[in-house]
Amino acid sequence: MSTPAANVTTGRRGLWRWGVALVATVLLVVSGSGLVAFAQSGAGESRGPQFVPADAPIYIEARLDMPDGQGEALAEFLTAFPGFADTGTFEMKADEIVDGLVSQVTGGALSLSGEMGDFLTGEIGLAMMDVAEAAMANDEPLILAGIAISDREAAQSFVDLLTAGAGAEATAEEYGSTTIVSDSTNAVAVLDEWVLMSQDAEQVKAGIDVLEGNAPSLADDPEFGAAFARVPSARLGAAYMDLQSFGSLIDLAGTMASGQAGMALPTEGLLSQLPTSMVAYLAAENDRLTIEAFITPSEETMALPLGQSDLAAVFPADTQVYIETRELGANLETLLSGLLETIDEETAQQIAPIEDMIGVPLPSFLDFVSDAGVGAAMNSDGLWLGIAAEVTDEATAAARVERIMSIIRLVGASSESGIAIEETTIGDNIVNVVTVPIEDAAAGAGLPIDIGDTISVTVADGTLLMGTGDFVETALTQSSVDSLGASAGYTDALGDDTTNAGVLYADISALLTAIDPLIGLMVPEWSDIQPYATGLDRFIAVGSVDDEVISSRMTVIASQ
Repeated sequence: MSTPAANVTTGRRGLWRWGVALVATVLLVVSGSGLVAFAQSGAGESRGPQFVPADAPIYIEARLDMPDGQGEALAEFLTAFPGFADTGTFEMKADEIVDGLVSQVTGGALSLSGEMGDFLTGEIGLAMMDVAEAAMANDEPLILAGIAISDREAAQSFVDLLTAGAGAEATAEEYGSTTIVSDSTNAVAVLDEWVLMSQDAEQVKAGIDVLEGNAPSLADDPEFGAAFARVPSARLGAAYMDLQSFGSLIDLAGTMASGQAGMALPTEGLLSQLPTSMVAYLAAENDRLTIEAFITPSEETMALPLGQSDLAAVFPADTQVYIETRELGANLETLLSGLLETIDEETAQQIAPIEDMIGVPLPSFLDFVSDAGVGAAMNSDGLWLGIAAEVTDEATAAARVERIMSIIRLVGASSESGIAIEETTIGDNIVNVVTVPIEDAAAGAGLPIDIGDTISVTVADGTLLMGTGDFVETALTQSSVDSLGASAGYTDALGDDTTNAGVLYADISALLTAIDPLIGLMVPEWSDIQPYATGLDRFIAVGSVDDEVISSRMTVIASQ
């Protein structure tokens, strides 16, 4: 049973709310830049979920102790950026940055390395409670934060210092083996291994109940355990989300769409396809940072098409942005068919002439396409864009291309259109070169980029090729060893994920070099940002499916 105690009335006002501010500051630092360095005491095993109630839909943890060499890896990664060239000064610089932030929050009264550094272990956990209910009520969700400690007495002294500034508003309440100090907006309690904080004392009590074995913990939930087991011990942070708990929000969205726009959303189908849960982590290596998410699908969750493609071998090695997707034709057909089912009769009548021209229903026009890739780059000759798509039926692909060329010839018959088609031969392949007034339109719009005025199209060796500039010619004549698919930058970023559900790749360094003059014109602060931006080399996002778990990895690679 809990019993109220006397009010805490001692003097230093403002320190109480700084406790919450400090937690927010630490979380911001580690999630935004990961600059905090503790004494590398982390053993990799997360204690955080131990204080979290089993019904928490979201759990987030920050590992400021940087277990399993994460501190050294992050220090090496940061050498690509100004001010961190010497890994030996990383911890000192990190302490200075964080102490500066904390000092700013507290008006210079506290420092992280001083008052807090003696008892923090470096692990912070944060549980968000009643998220869906709060969203439906247009309210903020309740948060239960846990700060792992190594010295209860030192932590208690620090909390006493904070709560001494709360004034007459605060009350102290004995609960279990500890004391909860709270006011109308905050509550805090110190236990053997944790400082628990929330906006609501009832949430702190729930955390105490979990730690003292009087209520179930999220750490003991089998589904959470199975999901979190995929997270490596070497990490800077991790997050877990019970996706099924957000079903009520989908129902609400359907009700609102029906009431406001008169559109009925298929919420029942969406709910049945909602995945079970998601877990994600952030980890550092010497030259890169990776965020990877694992999604556990439900029995009805739509399966992702998975495959391995040689499309990257079609694009030149200096491609700066590249996107690859699976089963494009089938996915577009499903999407467009669903959209056409919702249109009215008048709109359907407007689409009918288009379908007559192309000779097939609109959703089926690209049904011969399987995997597809899109690439682009800027160089001294201007901007080029290329599309390459594997085709399942080359004769159908050629017939559909000819349909489009016939329509373009018809449109180009007008002397004022500026549109024309010529045929050229590259090797054994006939290429349609379409001239369109793109360059004039770009100049009229004030774009300082040369994009050319021709688009080349052909179907060759089971691949539909279309692009501006020399893309098609390069794709037909270059050796695969000179391609993006064989380049060291792309293969290093892709790693072992050669069989995947799709890829997004960017050569950040080359792209920034190409567009630097444009950014300088559009962003006045670019000269201050540029030294940090040029520390980035490449980026990749790649999706996959393994053991019936959907994974999505995003990696940013630093210049070394």
